[in-house]
Amino acid sequence: MVNARNKGRRGEREVIDEIKDLLGIQLEVNYSQTFGGGHDLLGLDGFAIEVKRRKVITPGDLKNFWEQTTTQANKQPHKQTTKHQHT
Repeated sequence: MVNARNKGRRGEREVIDEIKDLLGIQLEVNYSQTFGGGHDLLGLDGFAIEVKRRKVITPGDLKNFWEQTTTQANKQPHKQTTKHQHT
């Protein structure tokens, strides 16, 4: 069985690597999100980045992902950004 937290962390690391390769910007995982809330990745000012890694993504999932991202972004003056990955 796959550990959901480890799967999520792998997805976050993949996005960090992609942004580093494409934009030269080094992001980091927001480890305080577990207990303090907040978006998944830090370091791209003005953006609240949420990373979701799922085998199947339904329209309902997309709605929930976007609501979560919007909630996190509205806590600060951030633009909402969600990255979906099929595993």
